[in-house]
Amino acid sequence: MNKEDTKKAIEVMQAYVDGGEVELRSVHETTNWHAPYSPDGTPSWNLEFRAYRIKPKPREWEVLLDKNDWTMTIRQPGVGGRRWIKVREVI
Repeated sequence: MNKEDTKKAIEVMQAYVDGGEVELRSVHETTNWHAPYSPDGTPSWNLEFRAYRIKPKPREWEVLLDKNDWTMTIRQPGVGGRRWIKVREVI
């Protein structure tokens, strides 16, 4: 483990200590992040075989819908019945 990897590990551990959520995966995978397996959600900090990260926060934005619940764009001006809805990313 080099200095950069150590800094990243400290950042994740500090986020956990401060109440943040941590996810992990095998170091041999590039996807499949998940919560720790322990019943209380405590990470085991096995840095040799697992990669850890601070769980990302889902992004939110608003979408303008027309009266038929179609997403409106500049090219599709709606006629009445428009409404804004909040959309949240699923991670």
